[in-house]
Order: sequence, then C-alpha cells, then structure tokens
Amino acid sequence: MILKRVIVLIFLMSLVITACYTNVTKTGRTSGQISSQNMENTSSSLALSFSKSSYSESDTINLSILNKTDSDIVIALRCGFYLELSYQKSVNEHWSENKELSYMMLKCPTHMYTIKPHEKYVFSLPSAKFNSKGKFRLLVPFTVSTENTNQTITSVPFEIR
Repeated sequence: MILKRVIVLIFLMSLVITACYTNVTKTGRTSGQISSQNMENTSSSLALSFSKSSYSESDTINLSILNKTDSDIVIALRCGFYLELSYQKSVNEHWSENKELSYMMLKCPTHMYTIKPHEKYVFSLPSAKFNSKGKFRLLVPFTVSTENTNQTITSVPFEIR
C-alpha cells in the first residue's frame, strides 16, 4: 500500500516538474484586431491570443489572456499550475462537444488566480497534450469580479499538424 502511494506521488511530482509554466506580465491596452502575427479573439472583458495559427506536435502553444477591464478577472488553475479550460476539435467542418485535457483529471486543489486590470497572463501548453492532429479551439472560463458571473471565451481556431 505504501509502495502504491509512493508511485502515485512520484507520478504526480513528475507532472508538476514537467508542468506548463505560467508567466504574468504588465501590458497596455490592445486594439483587439486579428492579424497573422497575433491570432486573437476578444470579448469586452478578455482577449485570448496565440503567437501563431499552426503548431507541430512538438511545439508549445503560448496562450495569452489579456484582462481588458478595469476590474479583476478570476481564472482557475488546476493544482495551482494548469489553466482550467476545455477544447473542441473540428470534425467534418463541425465543432465537437467540449473535451478536457488529461490534467483536468488530476485530483488536486484548484486555485483561483486573479488577473489584475490590463495585465496579461500567459499559459504554455505542449501541443502533444491534444494527442492528435487537427483543428482546435480553446474555451476558457472566467469571472469578472465586479459582475460575479461565470463566462467563457472561445479562442480563434488553431491547427496541430
């Protein structure tokens, strides 16, 4: 029984060690325009952006979340590291039902993380976590602290080739 717990602990620690890292930086307001340089989808509260629209299976996807409000935005981090999100895959020109990445099955505390007004949060996600090639989009839940309502923003589509 102790050996089983040790093995599970080692497995979880290896996930944490190889975990996606996060980075928070200050930023100014953006125009919210979509360009080939900055793949972005915006709402009145958030802007989600990628550095490119196509990734290989060995690439890392850097998802930037910009708080465009004068209020705090709250997102959830599974185990304190992994951005809680779901994704959809394009199948025959239609979006699939929401799917979860494997780290969403981890049984550990979720931490609420606050993105301050006009700050950016960057989440790095290995494209190999999708376990397949194709066209995807991310769905990121968030809360605007002054509105106290749960919302979701959907990213622009991106490809894993």
